[in-house]
Amino acid sequence: TWRVISIEGEQPFPEYHSVVSTFQTNSKVTTLVIGKDGETQSVAETYQLVDDILVISGEENGTKYVVDGKLSIVSDTFVYVTPTYRVTGEKVN
Repeated sequence: TWRVISIEGEQPFPEYHSVVSTFQTNSKVTTLVIGKDGETQSVAETYQLVDDILVISGEENGTKYVVDGKLSIVSDTFVYVTPTYRVTGEKVN
């Protein structure tokens, strides 16, 4: 389980209070997003990790997507870099 610290990229990202992703051993990842207004959203996706490349796929508004990027984990911190954005986070104990 990982908590997002920052999301930076070419497009503006919605402001959020908290983003927490839980990766399960069955290739499923569930992300809970709590917006600045307190609204919650749960997103279910699938993932694959091949060497240091993390591939995440899902569907939003009827459109399927696949995102891949380089994943680096050092101690309890991760950095995920795709061609259009960078996510930094920390492990939740």
